[in-house]
Amino acid sequence: MGKGIDSASDPDSAPEKKHQFLKKGSVTHMSKTLTAVFLGFLLTLLNYVPAPATTGSGVESQVSVQAAVEWLKYEEQENETATHSRTRMANLMVDIEGIKRWETLFGSIHALFPAWVDKDREDVAQAGILVQQNDIEIRRVRLEGFVGYPLSSGVNPYLGLGWSGVWQERTNFIVNGAPINFRAREDVLSWHALLGIMGNGDLAPRLKWHYRLEGALPVAVDVTNDSVPGFRSRDAEGYRFDVKVGADYWYSEYLSLGLLFYGGWTHWQGSGFQPVGNIFVKWPENDTYYLGGGLKISYGY
Repeated sequence: MGKGIDSASDPDSAPEKKHQFLKKGSVTHMSKTLTAVFLGFLLTLLNYVPAPATTGSGVESQVSVQAAVEWLKYEEQENETATHSRTRMANLMVDIEGIKRWETLFGSIHALFPAWVDKDREDVAQAGILVQQNDIEIRRVRLEGFVGYPLSSGVNPYLGLGWSGVWQERTNFIVNGAPINFRAREDVLSWHALLGIMGNGDLAPRLKWHYRLEGALPVAVDVTNDSVPGFRSRDAEGYRFDVKVGADYWYSEYLSLGLLFYGGWTHWQGSGFQPVGNIFVKWPENDTYYLGGGLKISYGY
């Protein structure tokens, strides 16, 4: 327990599977609701076009490099065993993106990865009592691409596909007050569908604002943990929301320097208990919250 998975020593101590079905059903319903809301919003936007898009309006072709300090909070919870864990850390993230604009279409690819990763303490409590502490590092990587339709400078919807990798490494365990020399790494690899809107506008002759709202739903996930060889979960129940805002000052027609701020939330429902050898283990329900702020350099073309 507390190594990214929850365990039970025998089948009788594992929660009934009907509890897992009820939890998964609720998240499935939430995912369908979120999808319906996003699709309804997109159809509304497509039916309301303020004016035909013209070259130079809406999304602009550019390549950008963004570097931001990110404050991250990670939590795991398992109601059946009354277990809860949490940690906070600060990482340095880099995002490289290229956007190409045509008359009635735009496309983008971008890569998000850590340039520096913090290590912090994770506290694990059961029924409100601290039972474990350990060091933890969390590395997040995203590779995404999308295409969209430029409605106007302020509203430009898009659809896309992305791949995400999250690696959690835990070391320096203290279990019930006793130190344990142990290392555990959990890998969460997933594919997800994207739906979002983005836009920009003028604040001054050389100063522009921009924003992006994005939602993601997983279509496939593969979770492993090397502390339990043979364990694997492919339960793709979850969702993600992101919001980003910023301002750029264009020193010339081609070069700008700006500030950006972003935040987001990723939720995974986890899995049901699975037999591995003589124990039952599961991937617990978990949430990742993040806030970031930093600099952005862009080259427009």
